[in-house]
Amino acid sequence: MTPHPTNDALVVDLNADLLGGNLADEAFWAAIKQAWRNALVRQPRTSISPDEIDIEHLPWDEDTLARLEQARHAGRRCILQAETPE
Repeated sequence: MTPHPTNDALVVDLNADLLGGNLADEAFWAAIKQAWRNALVRQPRTSISPDEIDIEHLPWDEDTLARLEQARHAGRRCILQAETPE
């Protein structure tokens, strides 16, 4: 299913396996890229801290992936948050 265009940013729907990961870890980075490819959840865009990245609230586009790659190489901390289904 292709999402309809919207002013909201496209973000990743994170599962518990991606919580608390480290961008420097190759397996985690592969999981993030896979989640990015599978992203179908819409959320409003929020700002990005210079020291921490809240993956859930980033727009999932090529620019974001490039920024995550830069953060990964810079050793930045990656903050992951996801709502637990009731």
